[in-house]
Amino acid sequence: MELKDPAYFIKTDSLLYNTQSQTTRFIAETFIKDSSGRTIETKEGYYNVATGKAEFGRRPIIRDGKIYITGDNVAIDDSTGISQAKGNVIIIDSAQGTTIIAGEVFRDNKKDRMLATRKPLMIIKQDNDSIYVAADTLFSARLSDLPNKS
Repeated sequence: MELKDPAYFIKTDSLLYNTQSQTTRFIAETFIKDSSGRTIETKEGYYNVATGKAEFGRRPIIRDGKIYITGDNVAIDDSTGISQAKGNVIIIDSAQGTTIIAGEVFRDNKKDRMLATRKPLMIIKQDNDSIYVAADTLFSARLSDLPNKS
């Protein structure tokens, strides 16, 4: 079955849609492509059309430009741009040459911030070598977003 909407293209064998709550529930292998070009491959989850909130389980794969994200469970709020991935999370940013492996990662796409916890590891590719950074918490944001302390 294929569902075409101005904002989304969905291909799946089965899905449930509740017209009252405007919630789509994915119950089989599903491929989703939104108007920005982001793709999501999932086997289960839901998307609420009214709120823009979604949650995908069973190790969904999300490709957003040069960024690849997977985890046991991924929750996305398109209205705020905030997402949360839990359980064996892998984020690969091929444009920046970085890979993050963690137990849990929060991302703010609108402000380009990221917080990784639960034994995070960041791998930074440099030429023919890599730098490995490990800590109990990793945080990344733009320096221009720091408060001015003058």
